Amino acid sequence: MIFIGAERLKKKKSNGKLGSEDSNSKKQKTKTSQAMFLVAGTFSLALVAIGTFLLILPKIPFLLLSAACYLGSSERMHKCLLNNKWFGEYIRNFQEGLGIPLKTKILAMTVL
Repeated sequence: MIFIGAERLKKKKSNGKLGSEDSNSKKQKTKTSQAMFLVAGTFSLALVAIGTFLLILPKIPFLLLSAACYLGSSERMHKCLLNNKWFGEYIRNFQEGLGIPLKTKILAMTVL
C-alpha cells in the first residue's frame, strides 16, 4: 500500500498540481496553527495575570503553558516573556531543569 501511495505522489508531482497546492495548504495550516497558539498563549497569560491577584488560581502552570504556546507561534513573544521582569525567571528555571526556587516554595507553603 505504501508503494501505491508513492506512485500517486510521483504522478501528481510530475503534473505540477501537487507542489503548488501542497505548499499553499502547508502555509495556511502553519498560519492557522500559529494564530491558534498565539490566542491560547495570550489567554493563558491573562489567567496568569488574574492568578497573580487571586491566590486561588495557580499561575506557574498557566505561565509555562503560555511560554509553550508562544514558542509555537512567535519567537518574539516567547523572548519577551522570557525577559519579563516578574515571570521570566520561572520559565528560565523550568527550561534549565531547576524547577521552582526554594525561596518560592517556602513562601508558598507559608502562605498556604
